This record gives sequence, structure tokens and C-alpha cells, in this order.
Amino acid sequence: MESQDANGNYGAFSAVFLDVIEATDGDTTTVDGTDANDLLSGGEGSDIIYARAGDDLVAGELGDDIIFGAAGDDTLRGDRNSSRTGGTIGGDDLIYGGEGN
Repeated sequence: MESQDANGNYGAFSAVFLDVIEATDGDTTTVDGTDANDLLSGGEGSDIIYARAGDDLVAGELGDDIIFGAAGDDTLRGDRNSSRTGGTIGGDDLIYGGEGN
């Protein structure tokens, strides 16, 4: 599998996610990543997600989420896209990339 960066350069996709951490569905959930490469996802409520160090993939999903990146090459997404509705589902999300993101 190949990936393409923002400058149009191609390369081998080499991300390895060691931890999968998901929010429980509810009002407000805090999801706390690790220093490893994490796959972090929010739930149906309003979540606070901390990516921490590592190359993390973060998806806020539904609700009004606050997402914090940190050291590493993080991919941060606030909303979940739904092909059934033709648009995005989710709330008003705040995303903080952190240094280098």
C-alpha cells in the first residue's frame, strides 16, 4: 500500500498502530492515548481526546468533541462522514494539533 503526502509525494505506508482506544457511548468521555502509535475514536457523546506521543489516528465521531494532538505525526478528524446522508454527521469540534502537526 502506498500513501501520498500533502506535497504529492508517494511512499510506502508504514504506520503501525499498537493500541486501539475507543470511547464508551455516553454524555462526555475522556479518551487518553499512550506514547505508542494509537488509533483513538470518540463515541456518540461529546468527547475529549488526548493523542499523546506517537503517530496517532484520531476520529472524534459524533458529538461536540475536543481533540488534542501531541508529539508525532498525528491525523486528527473531528466529524464522521456518512454516505447515507451525503454530508457530515457530528457536532462542533475543536482540534489542537500540537507542535509539528
